[in-house]
Amino acid sequence: MSVSGPALQELLNAFREHYHRYERTVREAIANSADAVVLWRLGDDLNQYMGLVNEHSAIFEPAEFSLITHNIGAMENDVRLQYKQVVDQTHHGHPIVVETIHTGAPGRPAIEIDPDFLRWAYSLRSTSSIARSLGVTRSVVRNALLEHGIAQPQQQPATLAAAHNNLNGPPDVDYLVDPDPDSTHPQDPV
Repeated sequence: MSVSGPALQELLNAFREHYHRYERTVREAIANSADAVVLWRLGDDLNQYMGLVNEHSAIFEPAEFSLITHNIGAMENDVRLQYKQVVDQTHHGHPIVVETIHTGAPGRPAIEIDPDFLRWAYSLRSTSSIARSLGVTRSVVRNALLEHGIAQPQQQPATLAAAHNNLNGPPDVDYLVDPDPDSTHPQDPV
């Protein structure tokens, strides 16, 4: 590397400034972050920064290089542990797709379906198939699809019952949200 004089000092100061920013960011993330994505990205950023430090190791005094690389490794480890803890706490190691919410109000508890999962599942399956795989009713799936704006109501339910009887279609196809299941979703396995 042919960096010398003021340019060398400027580069060294930039590395030091970034190091101190990472220290503050990691400290804040460990204390406050419950977002696994933020922690994942921070860990990735630290890994890239470590690569740059190693690539430019010649600009550091040996003691400073050793201290920085040791501390970056410790920060990466702390972020990794925090990430694991957040994932374990929120999902017990597995994503939560369906959640029963007890409100304390009279009646049945509310059932929430993760909108990202629902969007993905609806791109592949009918509402009936999704309901069967999640262990909920079609109306719960249909209401969640409508609530999250993933699907739009097609017709009035009274008209649908007549249309369903006239079409002699399979009894588990949900015509309210899925008017033509063969054109938008693959067939359910038999």
